[in-house]
Amino acid sequence: MKLSYDDVKRYIAHINLKKIGSFGQKKIIGTKVLIIGVGGLGSPVALYLVSSGINNIGIVDYDKIDISNLHRQILFNEEDVSKFKVDITEKRLKKINSKIKIKK
Repeated sequence: MKLSYDDVKRYIAHINLKKIGSFGQKKIIGTKVLIIGVGGLGSPVALYLVSSGINNIGIVDYDKIDISNLHRQILFNEEDVSKFKVDITEKRLKKINSKIKIKK
C-alpha cells in the first residue's frame, strides 16, 4: 500500500515521528478495530481512532441517544436524541474522514 498525497498531508505529524514514519502510518491505516459501545468511553475512542488514521471500524451499540447521555458522550447533541448511536456515530466519523469504512 502506498500513502496518497492526501494521506501524507493529513498524517504528516505521525509520519515525521521516527517511531511511526510512513511504514507505521500505513499499518495504522490498514488496521481494523471493533468498538463495542459508543457511550462515555466509546465516543472519544472512536474520534481518536478515526483521527489517527484507522480506516476500518466496526461499531456495536443497540442503544438510542438519551438526553442524559449528552454531558458525557461527546459525539452527540440535542438534535440526536432518540436516534440510534451507531447511525449518528457513523455520520460524525465520516465528517472527520469520508474515506473510512464503518460496519455496524
